[in-house]
Amino acid sequence: MIILKSPREIALMRVGGRILAEVMERLRAFVKPGISTAEIDREVETFIEQKGAKPAFKGYRGFPATVCTSINEEVVHGIPSPTRRLKEGDIIGLDLGCIVDGYFADCACTLAVGEVPPRPGCTRNRRSSRPRDNRGPARCCPPPCAGGGATGARGPPPR
Repeated sequence: MIILKSPREIALMRVGGRILAEVMERLRAFVKPGISTAEIDREVETFIEQKGAKPAFKGYRGFPATVCTSINEEVVHGIPSPTRRLKEGDIIGLDLGCIVDGYFADCACTLAVGEVPPRPGCTRNRRSSRPRDNRGPARCCPPPCAGGGATGARGPPPR
């Protein structure tokens, strides 16, 4: 059954979506070689809380973090770690959400860490889904290469 939302409820969901859009914009600049996935998690949690929202994933069914971080071959829902550091050429999937007055917003994206070299068998260049930012979400070609884009859709990782 579909429950129609009121204008007030839609406005609250829109606030959450805008917070996450800001987080993603910040992550495009923040994610770089050498940073740990735990540092990414702290940055996102701090930002969400400063905006008056709550992290949606932290504590959900025991999940210990604000962001799911998945590097290269990891499929989804990786747990951030202070010892897991990004390297040049990695591809990281980030999944996060926030709660604004009881209403959830959720998003995911895939980011290239530094320069990602072409993968064998890839017939198209990696390019951003945002023309102004070619460092942004990785987009290559169908399997076996890396997939992705602003929607967070991911294909199998490069081998």
